[in-house]
Parts: sequence; C-alpha cells; structure tokens
Amino acid sequence: MIKKFKLSLIALSVTISACSGIPYAPKGSTMYEGGYSDVKTGANTYKVTFEGNGYNKQEQVEGFVKKRANELCYPLKAETEVRPFLLEQTNYTAINGQLYVTGHQFPSAEASVTCIE
Repeated sequence: MIKKFKLSLIALSVTISACSGIPYAPKGSTMYEGGYSDVKTGANTYKVTFEGNGYNKQEQVEGFVKKRANELCYPLKAETEVRPFLLEQTNYTAINGQLYVTGHQFPSAEASVTCIE
C-alpha cells in the first residue's frame, strides 16, 4: 500500500513539473530547455535573452529579462529595450514507420541593456 502511494506521488510530481513554465534560472541549469542567458557586450552593456515554453506567458518572459538586467546592473539602474519574439521549434517523431512533424512556438524575449547611474 505504501509502495503504491509513493509511486503515485512520484508520478504526480513528474506530471505537475512537466506542465509548468520555465522557471527564472540560467539556461541549462534545470531540467527544462529554456531559461535566461546574458552576454557582456561592452563596459556597461549586455544582451539578455530568456527562452520560455508553452506554459510561460509573454509578459512573464519579458519580466524575467528585466529582472536579469537589474541583477547584472546592480547597484546601477538598468535601462532596457525589450524585444519579444516567438522561438520556433520543429520536432520529428517516427512511430510505426510513419513520420510525424510538429511545430511549436514558445514566448521568448531579448533585451539590449545599458547600466546607468
């Protein structure tokens, strides 16, 4: 009985985690494919990107970009120019000799960031 409960709890946890948006975390640091990344482009400038999944809202993704910009510039102020976009992904699956192609669009955003006083 306890073993069945533990297995059910594990299955429920996996299902719930599979149905959630990409969390605010560096790209590649979680089990999800997306996340934020940044590149220093100058003395006080950065390019910040966040890639979401089908469970993230565009507004949330843009907020994550701004949050990362503020972290990079602290204690200075981050001036951002956020550009939302849809990241397109195509998946190919072969089942019983039949090829299935699916296309997905995920909310994402990038920003040019300038740290100012």
